[in-house]
Amino acid sequence: QLPLSLFVGSMVVPLFPMFSKKVSASDMEGLKDLLAGSYHILGILLLPVVGIFIVLPEPLIAVLFQRGEFGAQAVQLTGLALATYSLMILPFAMRDVITRVMYSMKDTWTPVINSVIMVLLNITLMALLVPRLGMVGITASVAISTTFAFLRLRHKLVKKIGVVETKAQNIWLAILG
Repeated sequence: QLPLSLFVGSMVVPLFPMFSKKVSASDMEGLKDLLAGSYHILGILLLPVVGIFIVLPEPLIAVLFQRGEFGAQAVQLTGLALATYSLMILPFAMRDVITRVMYSMKDTWTPVINSVIMVLLNITLMALLVPRLGMVGITASVAISTTFAFLRLRHKLVKKIGVVETKAQNIWLAILG
């Protein structure tokens, strides 16, 4: 939760009034630009954190927790859980930003319904994965359901305002086009 609290919380709170201002001015292109910029900043801030959590989970866990009863096996298992859990950091952040855009558009039901679907999917996945994977099943369930919730909410937003082009999309279009 630390990367989410540090980066997402501190970024999303000031974005909400900016989103609301764009919506109230009916500036959908400005809203899309602001949204694309927030995606870009979140990627810059969070992708290195995700990368570190995936590449170096065991050393991080060992430094923070390995002492006493928390031995090498616990470090290994917790490191695997951290690596799996880290896959949800970016989708969670993006979903949080899109939720604020929906709120600024006075659409509170879509995020609520999306969250209910996410929780139901998470419970279902846990019931399927935890017996097979143990603790990693929990983190995998959270990562999958959060990613699904982000993609679903993004789809709903695209239907409302159109495609939000990011710089990465423009680079890929230039390369492929």
